[in-house]
Amino acid sequence: MRKSLHEYIDFFNKTLSLSNICWWVIDYEKTPGEYYCNELMKDIFSLDKNKQWHSIQKQNHEIMELLISAIQKLVIKDVVIYADNKILISKEVVNGK
Repeated sequence: MRKSLHEYIDFFNKTLSLSNICWWVIDYEKTPGEYYCNELMKDIFSLDKNKQWHSIQKQNHEIMELLISAIQKLVIKDVVIYADNKILISKEVVNGK
């Protein structure tokens, strides 16, 4: 695995694995035709778990567009839930509960 990209992947694994979020990384400069994704994305989309990199060329672009749209909606939902929880906790602290 590429060293600089490996650092990003480690960062994503540590920060994004706390919730059920699918994500992927594409190195547009070195390998624009491949992507790396986390285990949840491999599970949901039945990708080969033994591969670290997956070919963009082999994927159906309509499926990828649907995937991107679905992931965006899930991320927005998770951000709203996270923000609502922070607001609730802040209100409890302010109100002394």
